[in-house]
Amino acid sequence: MTTIIPKLKKTESWLACIAAIAMVIVGVIFLHTPYFHAYSNTQLPFFGPFNSTTNVYDDSFAEAASNISNFVPRNETLIVTASAAVIKYFSGHPTKIPWKVKSYPSLVEYMSKNNFTYLIVPKIRGTGSSVETLKPLFTTHGLQDLKKDFQKIGDFKTKYSRIFLYKKIG
Repeated sequence: MTTIIPKLKKTESWLACIAAIAMVIVGVIFLHTPYFHAYSNTQLPFFGPFNSTTNVYDDSFAEAASNISNFVPRNETLIVTASAAVIKYFSGHPTKIPWKVKSYPSLVEYMSKNNFTYLIVPKIRGTGSSVETLKPLFTTHGLQDLKKDFQKIGDFKTKYSRIFLYKKIG
């Protein structure tokens, strides 16, 4: 009977080791799936080439967001198409994401109706919005369309992105 107990302890140790390795492998796979990134605001390291679901830390983004306050009067609300919380924190301005806007005319109408003047479009890895309905509005072509009703007053280049600041005309 005394020989069975050491065998059980050895078997349990091996099972615990195998279980720990399996949990690490499953965790790494899970953390690098698009499902996880859709519900996470954390920035994770990525083992491989960058893709659209990879969060990349950009320390110059915070500096660019804080520079926005040099161009916008105090207490003005900023309409932001992506990274609203980061821009709010570093610029010191209230931010709003135009969730229900689905077209360029509805954007202009939304801003006029609510007396908003400033629009921020952070173009991160080629995408001008993190909101699916806004993505078509803020492509390279969409940004050119803004010239009709907006004046570009700021263009802040960061390590991995570019932040465009517009002021609504009229």
